[in-house]
Amino acid sequence: MLCVLAVTGVAAACSDTGTVTVQPRAASSTTSPAAQPASGAIDWKKCGSLQCGTLSVPLDYANPAGEHINVNLVRHLADPSQRIGSLLVNPGGPGASGVDFVKAAYRQVFGDLVDRFDIVGFDPRGTGATIPIKCVDDLDPYFGNIDPTPDTPQELQQEQDAAKAFTAACAQRNPANVLAHVSTQDTARDMDSIRKALGEPKISYFGFSYGSELGSTWATMFPSTVRAAVLDGAADPSPNPLDFAVESATAIDQTLDRLLLECSQDQKCAFNNNGHASVAFDSLMQNLDTHPLPTDDPNRTVGQAKLFWAVIESLYSQHSWPALTQALEAGSRGEGQPVLDLYDSYFERDEKTGKYPNLLEANVAIGCADTRVPTDAAFEAEAKAKLAAVAPRTGLAFFDLDFCKTWPTPVAPDLAITGKGAGPILVVGATGDPVTPLTSSRKMAAALEQGVMLVREGEGHTSYGSGNQCIDDAVNAYLINGKAPANNTQC
Repeated sequence: MLCVLAVTGVAAACSDTGTVTVQPRAASSTTSPAAQPASGAIDWKKCGSLQCGTLSVPLDYANPAGEHINVNLVRHLADPSQRIGSLLVNPGGPGASGVDFVKAAYRQVFGDLVDRFDIVGFDPRGTGATIPIKCVDDLDPYFGNIDPTPDTPQELQQEQDAAKAFTAACAQRNPANVLAHVSTQDTARDMDSIRKALGEPKISYFGFSYGSELGSTWATMFPSTVRAAVLDGAADPSPNPLDFAVESATAIDQTLDRLLLECSQDQKCAFNNNGHASVAFDSLMQNLDTHPLPTDDPNRTVGQAKLFWAVIESLYSQHSWPALTQALEAGSRGEGQPVLDLYDSYFERDEKTGKYPNLLEANVAIGCADTRVPTDAAFEAEAKAKLAAVAPRTGLAFFDLDFCKTWPTPVAPDLAITGKGAGPILVVGATGDPVTPLTSSRKMAAALEQGVMLVREGEGHTSYGSGNQCIDDAVNAYLINGKAPANNTQC
């Protein structure tokens, strides 16, 4: 399924915690245990004011004596006089580097928590420097140039061919045994290995967006090791990918509606169009289906797909809405560069080199390792009908069932998310979250044995560090003192 990267703090589409430039990934590799630090020991080394390290873990936990890999880690040490323990963190994705996240934004994001906890970032499998998945050098042919709403047999075939080519490239450039072991469950096992290596019987966790999926998986698999867990911008834990697509498409369409309505009511908005911003948007999107816009690069034009991703990039934070309305206004005048800039920002394209990090490729690999989508004609017809009904502007752009159709490795076993025995887990959701809507977060809280729901009133993806002191105080009190707020507390 066409994934919306659910990321906070780092990567393309960010929350108010800010955009972080992800550093180039190391080459993919796996090595034998003899070439790694002793199993169970983290090889910590000083890197600026932080400590960087690696931990040797089995590639396949069912074969602990077999091939090992290095999990990439970083940590900021707490004030020894105030230290509670370690706090594992994940910024989302799937595909974002937890190491880059901590290096660039640990104090900005976690504030007062940095004195109380060792903030420990790690690269989940397939991301950063932990067996990074790399498939292609240019994302445009697979994501930016493909019609997101194919309405002719030729456009549909082009979409299917691009998806098959992308999957084939992933299979060609990555060892099969690596692709077979990048699931969320595999990374949850790595988290327990990290906990053991840190010498902590119980450990705390803070996950944003997809990090909620990782955290709830870990809490379900290793409940007795959970001291506390915060799941901010929590996703629906249902294994049904259509449910996720419908919820996400609905939230994005509704957020876009609110943006266009606000623009229509504000004469100073760049895309006001005499109070008819919604009509102008629909007209622009329709025109792009057959008349792509030129940009500063004669080899890159802007069609519907690039505008779709530019919209996604801008909806993560309300602070980014003006950038989108300005880009839409330029597009209505025949200038595509501002839309292209937003598209490139989403996929983190380097302006000088034209290269991309592996965030998107890791996203697809982890998604295909976790879930398979039914591909029969009846299901596809049902999916298209539902998405078009709930999200008439963007829904069909979520419909792409081809990436995992020919994925070369099996899907991970089903795991019902319960968090049974893990104790209270704090789930944070926002009323205007365009990626993991409040309905999804409520489903996560309900699925957990002791899920506690905390709600922020407002726009934007994820809530902690967004400027809402009520949210920050409630989360900090829970992590520091173990005191969860009353269920369904509103901020």
